Amino acid sequence: LSNTIQRICDRFHWPGLDGDVKRFCQACPICQKTSPRAPPPSPLIPLPIIGVPLERIGMDLVGPLPKSARGHEHILVIVDYATRFPEAIPLRKATAKNIAKELFLLCT
Repeated sequence: LSNTIQRICDRFHWPGLDGDVKRFCQACPICQKTSPRAPPPSPLIPLPIIGVPLERIGMDLVGPLPKSARGHEHILVIVDYATRFPEAIPLRKATAKNIAKELFLLCT
């Protein structure tokens, strides 16, 4: 926007020029499509290779889901970064205590 205002100011001037240019640019469909909205995302940094199982894991919680016949409403999903082995564990309640218990059972 400041570049556009500067280019117009090089040749023209009138009271309220800045506001007029800003309103015009905000209403212009082409300006909206071509003007950058946000800086481009930073490049991804590769994670180091993990060779030992359970050295690094990723986990997510799915739910609440419709209650199963056994009363489970959530699924704890754990993926081992070394082996890429996924584990899906049904949970009745998504509490820190239940999640910690399942992590302990997985690692022992």
